Amino acid sequence: MRICPYCHSSGKFKINVYDRPFGRCLACDLIYQGREATDDEVLAIYRGKYFTNCGMDQVGGSREKLYDHVLDILEKRNGIGSLLDVGTGCGHFIVRAQQKGWRAKGIELSSHAIDAAAKERVDIFFGTLQEYRTNERFDAVTLINVLDHTAAPWHEIHHCRQQY
Repeated sequence: MRICPYCHSSGKFKINVYDRPFGRCLACDLIYQGREATDDEVLAIYRGKYFTNCGMDQVGGSREKLYDHVLDILEKRNGIGSLLDVGTGCGHFIVRAQQKGWRAKGIELSSHAIDAAAKERVDIFFGTLQEYRTNERFDAVTLINVLDHTAAPWHEIHHCRQQY
């Protein structure tokens, strides 16, 4: 089991979700990936068959309550403004945000997900968070169901804070 990436204690148990192992920290209770992955390994997964094998919840409408909950929290904290959604999948969160008045854009690794989003007519960049270049600053950056899929979650968060 890996050492906790947050507090550096050891893991308590191991569970598997979609053949991906996770551990739980004894000290801080964080649930984290139980495997080391490189950026190239993560890219291969999401540019490959991930959407075909695991993406049906993105198209089935099962995440709307989650999307509304996230937007409600953001709106209570900051009001409505501009939003960047990292790992946007089929773009449904962007659509929901736009319906509520947000100016929203997305970043997505899966061309299959972007193809599925084409009918939504949303602004989605195909590539990684590090490949996305803009001078635009956003009022909010979301990473819904993303950090547990990355090779270096703290690096991703730091990048968002510094760049957007």
